[in-house]
Amino acid sequence: MRLNNKVVIVTGASSGLGLAIADLFLAEGASVVYADLNEPKTPLAGDKAVFVKCDVSKTADVENLVKSAVAKFGHLDVMVNNAGIAALGGVMDVTDEAWDKTIAINLSGVLRGIRAASRVMKEQGIKGSIINLSSILGSVGFAGSIAYCAAKGGVVQLTHASALDLAPFNIRNKRDRSGIHCHQYDQGYFE
Repeated sequence: MRLNNKVVIVTGASSGLGLAIADLFLAEGASVVYADLNEPKTPLAGDKAVFVKCDVSKTADVENLVKSAVAKFGHLDVMVNNAGIAALGGVMDVTDEAWDKTIAINLSGVLRGIRAASRVMKEQGIKGSIINLSSILGSVGFAGSIAYCAAKGGVVQLTHASALDLAPFNIRNKRDRSGIHCHQYDQGYFE
């Protein structure tokens, strides 16, 4: 198993793409923290998989998530910032509530994940990887999805800028629109 002795956090891991990503890391031998507001739809089995409740729109929750992973498994190698919501509304009709919630989860939640994970990786001298899931809508617009497009576009630039900040500490920070990098690790990815 390629990822034995690696510790991974995946946010938004109770269903959908997040659950699939977390399950794949687990199948490859990693110890995985499934993070979400809701527990995964299927029970977690074994001592290499744990669930931590986390609202990525809250700094304290994300910091607790990272601390919990390190307390359980000793270190952190990979942070997958996947949690996100979809919100409808065009530029003339998006509500402040929908805008604020979408930005808080889809963009600020990614910042919180990058910040908390990178601090621990730097402190422990881990040559870590941080993967931020965006969307094609982060590069092109889509009518009726102004908050989602803005947040995902922000993730693209947040990833570029934070990658430059983290490079001196050997922490890789990449953007993924589809989850493809989570499925196709090359042999040197964690070396």
